[in-house]
Amino acid sequence: MPIRKLRHRVDILDKLYTHLRRCNQLCTGPTPGHVCKPMSAGAVRRVHAILSASLNYGVSWGWIERNPADYAHPPKLARRQALPPRPQKIAALLNAAGAVNEELGVFLWLAVTTGARRGELVALRWSDFELERGLLRVKRIGLTGTDVGQRLRGLRVPLLSQVQEAQWLT
Repeated sequence: MPIRKLRHRVDILDKLYTHLRRCNQLCTGPTPGHVCKPMSAGAVRRVHAILSASLNYGVSWGWIERNPADYAHPPKLARRQALPPRPQKIAALLNAAGAVNEELGVFLWLAVTTGARRGELVALRWSDFELERGLLRVKRIGLTGTDVGQRLRGLRVPLLSQVQEAQWLT
């Protein structure tokens, strides 16, 4: 299809996305030996990204005035619900880790109780622990120690008295 025909035809892209959700090939209907296999919403969104980038080149080269993919409607992705482990499994993990290595046990306990991400946990420094006040302050992410941004800016987590009294902290 010539690119100029797509100029104001968002409906063509929308029909393509709808068709790909039904069949991953550009078939015209049931034919002998062909079984329609639908594309996932994520795969159709990747097709949309490729088309959008290609059409952006058409805009920059002056072939079309606007990118019709900017106005198309690719399928929405279904949000997956996280399934956290059961409390019994978490307790067993923490007990096993603490029995092998007390520091590992405390590290995993921090991960479970604070909800901090891996990068935030590995960026923790001793200065982030306010033992006299019983607080942990999460302020950085990653090994580079960059700012955590909006998600956990200055998150303060109360520490249990057992953690405050752990010998390896002093």
